[in-house]
Amino acid sequence: GSIFQLTWMLMGFEQFSYNLVEDPGLVQAIFEKIYQGIRWELEDALARDVVGAVWYVDDIAFKDRLMVAPDLLRKEVFSRMRELVSACRRRNLPFIYHTDGDISAVLQDIIAIGVDAIHPIDPTGMDIYKTKRAVQGRLCVIGNIDVDLLNRGTPEAVAADTRRHIR
Repeated sequence: GSIFQLTWMLMGFEQFSYNLVEDPGLVQAIFEKIYQGIRWELEDALARDVVGAVWYVDDIAFKDRLMVAPDLLRKEVFSRMRELVSACRRRNLPFIYHTDGDISAVLQDIIAIGVDAIHPIDPTGMDIYKTKRAVQGRLCVIGNIDVDLLNRGTPEAVAADTRRHIR
């Protein structure tokens, strides 16, 4: 589940945006209800011996900016994600966070809640080399291969781009 995405998708993004101003209590209640379901699902999954890591998906950004103000993410999303990360930590399992777009404005917040790795560092939104330098030793960066190249490129072109990034 996705705390942010599921919350706004229940209302549609436009109505979600209006409700942030006109009925913030409703938005907060939906965030909490969504989180409770996700937390239950996570605890159920973590009770199984076959789980080796958690891959959490919740897109919070466009290619060039966050979808909402960083303070909203800190209050309603990251505070709850911290609990999901903590549940993984108690079991010595990595927590990998997938979110598209330019998340540089909240990258330090993501590190602070204990996320182990971030994916995909979309090359149209962020520079993986600059990001890697900024988070070195605190967060693993994954990805940065252009999705269009993956979909339409030749196997040779994908391999060449991958090798370039590894170097």
